[in-house]
Amino acid sequence: MRFALCTLTVLALAFSPAAHADTIDDFTITGGGHTITYSLPATSSYPDFDLFNFFPESAPATIDGVSGYNINGDYYDPAVFQYDSLILNVPASIFGTSSIDLAGPPFISFLFVPANNSFPYLPYDVVPTFIPGTYTLDTTTFPTTPYTLTIAIDPSTATPEPSGATLLTTGVLAFTGFAAIRRRITPASNQTKSA
Repeated sequence: MRFALCTLTVLALAFSPAAHADTIDDFTITGGGHTITYSLPATSSYPDFDLFNFFPESAPATIDGVSGYNINGDYYDPAVFQYDSLILNVPASIFGTSSIDLAGPPFISFLFVPANNSFPYLPYDVVPTFIPGTYTLDTTTFPTTPYTLTIAIDPSTATPEPSGATLLTTGVLAFTGFAAIRRRITPASNQTKSA
C-alpha cells in the first residue's frame, strides 16, 4: 500500500506544471522595418492600480541595432479590454511618430491583490507577469501595421528546474532500489522465524 501511494506521489510531481522561474524577460518587437529590443522584470507589483487599468514600464533599449535609447511603455489590462495592448514611446526621428500603439492576444497574466486604495484607484494592487512566447500585434491606427512581439526568458536569469522526465526517472530508480533491498531482507527474516 505504501509503495503504491509513493508511486502515485512521484507521478503527480513528475507531471505537475513547472513554475514561471525566470526573473527577467527579453523583448523583441519587429515591424514597420524596425527592431526594438529591451528587457523587463518577468513579474512586477504595482500599487494603486487606477481606473485606466494599465501599468508603466521603462528600460534601456536597442533600436535597429543601435543602443542608447530608453523605451517607455504602458501595458494594458486584458480583463477589461479582452486583449493586451502596449503603447511604446519611441524616437520620432526614427519612427516618424512619438508613440506606437499595439494590440493583440494576451501576453500578460494578472494577479489582483486586495488593497485599501482611494478613488480614482481601484481597491486592489496588480501583479502582472509576462507570458513568454511570440505574438502578432497590430497598430491601432489605420491602416494597421503588423508587428511581432517575442517575449523570451533571459537565459542568464532563468532558474533551472528538474523536468518531469527527470523526476520520474529518479523516482523509478529509487523504488527499484527499495524493492531490491526489501527482497534481500525478507528471506533472512523468514529464516529467523522458522528457527
